[in-house]
Amino acid sequence: MLNMLDDCSRVFTGSKIYQSENLLAYLDFLPMAFEQYGLPLEIYVDYHSLFFTHDPKALTQLGQAIHFYGITFRYAPTPQAKGKVERSHFFWQERLPAYFASEQIEDLDQAAPHIQALRLHRNQHETHRELKMTPQKAWDLALKEKRSGVAPQTQLPLVAVYLEPTHSHQGRSGWTCAHRLSTPARRSCSRD
Repeated sequence: MLNMLDDCSRVFTGSKIYQSENLLAYLDFLPMAFEQYGLPLEIYVDYHSLFFTHDPKALTQLGQAIHFYGITFRYAPTPQAKGKVERSHFFWQERLPAYFASEQIEDLDQAAPHIQALRLHRNQHETHRELKMTPQKAWDLALKEKRSGVAPQTQLPLVAVYLEPTHSHQGRSGWTCAHRLSTPARRSCSRD
């Protein structure tokens, strides 16, 4: 499961289950979060090979993709440093197994709309214990008071990646990445 959590408001800007954590999962996940909540200035990550290379001058493929939009990675020095995000994983681990069993959800395609509904419900209706308000109210207040880590609002297109079947002249089949440009409907703040 991939989660993106705004540090200030605790809004889940994105949540989705994938078969595995890999580049294509992130290239699918991040544009959805960015289209709804805007481009973050940075994303707080661990030292997973999708985010980090041992060469300080090099970027991973994902790092190159987000760097194009002016987004950088900030690396957590320890696993404990990502406590807010780890607690958000606990939120899902605690709720999803029982929920999926009660709703008879057995595959990822069935799960996706339920996860989005649960994410929106949590953002809009559940009071955060530290903030004493819902994450959505905290988000809206931060925007209103202009105290958010917002990237400059521009009309940059986001790149959505999808797979296209390919066929070679030798008769072999495979998949290739293709890019589709789309203009985001809304820009505001988001940080992980």
